[in-house]
Amino acid sequence: MNLYLTISLLLILVVATYAMEKNTVEKHTVEKHTEAWKNVKVGADAAGSVEAIKSAHPDMRVFQVPEGSMMTMDFDENRIRVFHDDNGLVTRQPKTG
Repeated sequence: MNLYLTISLLLILVVATYAMEKNTVEKHTVEKHTEAWKNVKVGADAAGSVEAIKSAHPDMRVFQVPEGSMMTMDFDENRIRVFHDDNGLVTRQPKTG
């Protein structure tokens, strides 16, 4: 029984350490990428904005989305959606999620 308890506590410690490290890395990743798409202004060319973000952050997945489109509601910190109107102009400030 004592061996079982020791192994269980060790496993909990390993999982907790991993979770804390992962959380720190994720926060750093989001903060590192924030500035690239903050420069995109409403009314800018959506296609050009998507390309600029992709070239600045090739590890991010950047999507051009028509305003009013259906989409998933999950949060993905490695995804950026650039919403545009029928004229191809940005309608909202892009952000992660």
